[in-house]
Amino acid sequence: MPRASNAVLIVLTPGRALRWAPRWACSPDVVLFDASSGDYWLLSADGCTVIDWLQSEPGIDREDLLVRLHNLTPEGDALLGNLGSAGLLVGLVDGQPVRVPCAADVLD
Repeated sequence: MPRASNAVLIVLTPGRALRWAPRWACSPDVVLFDASSGDYWLLSADGCTVIDWLQSEPGIDREDLLVRLHNLTPEGDALLGNLGSAGLLVGLVDGQPVRVPCAADVLD
C-alpha cells in the first residue's frame, strides 16, 4: 500500500555508527556509543528496543512504530521525541529529513 505523502518514516540518524556497550546484569539500561562522533547515551530498555528495530529495518512508519510501542509503554510518542532530540532518530517526509514529530506537533 503506498504511503500518504505526509507520512513520516522514522530512521536512525544518517552518519551515525552505533555500537552497543556490553550489557549489565544489574540493569536493563544500556550504553549506546556512536563510533563516528564519540557521543554516547544511556538508554532504557524501551529505547534499546526502538534502536534495535531500526537497526534491523531501514525505516518504520511513525504510526506503525507507535502501534508497536503501545505494547511496551504508554509514552511511545515521548520516547520517539526524546530519541530524536538526542540525535539518534530523524523523520523522513518524501525523502527529506525532518525533526521527529511528537504528539504536540500533531495537535498544532
